[in-house]
Amino acid sequence: MMFGFGAFVHIQFNPRLFHLRGLSEVEIGTVLALGSLASLFSPLLAGWWTDRLAKPRWILAFYSIAGAAGLALLPHLHGLVPLMIGYFLIQVAFSPVAPMTQSFVLSATKAGPGSFLAMRTMGTLGFLLVSLWLSRSLSKMSLDQAYLAMGACLLAALPFLMLLGARGRKFAPAHSLRFRQVIAYLWDPKLMPLYFGCGIGFFCNSLGVSILPHLVTGPLGRSEADIARAWSVATGFEILFMLLSIPFVHRFGLKRFVMLGLGATALRWALAATAGDFRWFLVAQSLHGLMVAGVFTGQSLALSRMLPPDRLASGTAAAALLNGGVMSVAGSFLSGWIWKWFGLAAVCWTTAAVAAAGFVFFWLYGPDPEA
Repeated sequence: MMFGFGAFVHIQFNPRLFHLRGLSEVEIGTVLALGSLASLFSPLLAGWWTDRLAKPRWILAFYSIAGAAGLALLPHLHGLVPLMIGYFLIQVAFSPVAPMTQSFVLSATKAGPGSFLAMRTMGTLGFLLVSLWLSRSLSKMSLDQAYLAMGACLLAALPFLMLLGARGRKFAPAHSLRFRQVIAYLWDPKLMPLYFGCGIGFFCNSLGVSILPHLVTGPLGRSEADIARAWSVATGFEILFMLLSIPFVHRFGLKRFVMLGLGATALRWALAATAGDFRWFLVAQSLHGLMVAGVFTGQSLALSRMLPPDRLASGTAAAALLNGGVMSVAGSFLSGWIWKWFGLAAVCWTTAAVAAAGFVFFWLYGPDPEA
C-alpha cells in the first residue's frame, strides 16, 4: 500500500497539466468530470468480478498495470477531445485500484479498525514520500517524467500485494452474485445514509482539489514544485491523524469519526478561502488528513462492519459508484463553472458550506456501525 498509493499523487497535477495543454477553466472542469464518470461503472464491475471469481490478486494486477500505462500516456495528449477521451479511458483503468486495494487488504487480513488505520497510514506514507520527492525534483524534470514515475509506483506495489494474497486467508467465490445485486447496495436502507453522507465529502474533495493547483500558482504566486510541497504538508499531517484516529475510533466510534472528517473539510476550505499567503494556505492543507481519515477511511471501516465478507469488494465498489462517480463528477464540473464566473475564492467558500451541511446530515442520519 505504501508504494501503490504514491501513484495517486497525480491528482495534484492533473488540473495544472490540462492548463498547460491549453484548456480553459470550464474545459478543465469538464475533463475532470468526464474522467470521474468512469467511477460510475468501472469500480462496480471490478468489485463484482472480484467477488464472483474470488481472484482478487490477479484482477487487481490487471487494473494496476492498465492504470500505470495510462499515467505514462496522459502527458502526451493534447487538445480538448483527446484529453477528454484519453482521461476517461485512463480513469476506467485507474478508478478501481483504490477501492479494490482497500477491500482486498480488509478481506485478506481480517483487520480491525486499528489494524486497518495503521495499514492505511502506510498508503499515506507512500503519497507523502512521492510528494516530497517531486517537490524537490520538478525543477529538474518534466511533468511527463513525473507521471511515468507515479505509474511505476503502482507496479512496485504489486509484488507485495501478491504476497499478501498468497499468505492471507482463502477467498470463497460468490458465483451466485449477480451484477444487479451490486447496484442494489446503493438502495439498502442501512447503507444509503453512509453512502450519501460520505459522498458529500467526496463531492467537496473534488470541488476544492480541482482548483487547488491554480490557487498555488495563481493568487499565491508559487511554482509547480510548491503544489507538491502543499500536498507534502497535507499528507504529513494525514499520517499523524491516521495514527491518532485509532484511539479516537475506539473511544468515540465510526459515526463521530466520519463527522470529524466532514467538519474538518468545512474548516479547511474556509481557511483556504481567506489565505493571503502560502504559509496560511499550508495551515489549511494540514486539515486534509482529517478529511481523508474520517470520510474516505471511515467509510471503508463502516462498510467492513456492515457487509458480509464475501460482499465487501462489491459493496465498496457500489460506494465508489456514488462517491467517486456521481459526487466527484458533480464536484469537478461545478468547480470549473464557479471558478469562471465567481473566482477561486468562491469555489473554496462553496466547498466549506457544502461540507458543513454534510456534517449536519451525518449527525442526524448517519449510521452507527457499532450499534
